[in-house]
Amino acid sequence: MQAKLDGANLPYAVYHYKSKGKSYLSDTISAQAERLGPGYTTVPRRETCSFLYHVKCGKGYSKLVTAEGEALEIEWKEKDTFAVPAWCQIQHVCLSGEPAYLFAINDRPMLESLGFIRQA
Repeated sequence: MQAKLDGANLPYAVYHYKSKGKSYLSDTISAQAERLGPGYTTVPRRETCSFLYHVKCGKGYSKLVTAEGEALEIEWKEKDTFAVPAWCQIQHVCLSGEPAYLFAINDRPMLESLGFIRQA
């Protein structure tokens, strides 16, 4: 997976895992791998699904703004795991001189099937 993300030759790349014949990994869970280039900051995003992130390697932090407007920062490094609740704005920042690689699962397929998915 790291080679695929590196091969995109972009400061930020995302790969969405899919099962054969499906748009997602399963009917209830989606999985993705992300690569942040050294010093890169992602564009803030917000959606109704929740995420569970695991840091394969790299160092950085994620800026969160909760649905209630509370601003938080989660510092992370290799082997850390952190959760992002539904409808939190999230923005990742890579602090290391090397790329950071994150793996995440989310509940997007389940929410889409129920008609609850929304993004901002």
